[in-house]
Amino acid sequence: MRKYSGKGSWKHILLLIIPYLFIVGVFQYAGAFISEIEDLGTILPNLNQLLVLNSFGFIGTFLVLYIFMRFVDEEPFVNLGFSFINRNSLVLGGFFFRSFDNADQPFISSFIWRN
Repeated sequence: MRKYSGKGSWKHILLLIIPYLFIVGVFQYAGAFISEIEDLGTILPNLNQLLVLNSFGFIGTFLVLYIFMRFVDEEPFVNLGFSFINRNSLVLGGFFFRSFDNADQPFISSFIWRN
């Protein structure tokens, strides 16, 4: 793992932000085209359209992170902390506490009992 000094760190930030805006924008535009969203400003998309749009944004975000980690930082992608090894209790605890986050519509039942 490389240690960054204060000099030139802002260049790394720009190397991440500018491609992020462009690539994620293109991915979300593709998601809007696939889910047939005509205008996000006036018409609210339904749940399926939002799922497609957010999924494409998610894929675009991970693509930008992968490219940045691979070619700029030259470190493995796993160093970002996306490993679940020996973290089962943390994942289950997160789902457990998220289920009590909203009293009128818990996390688990919001997927099962959709009106």
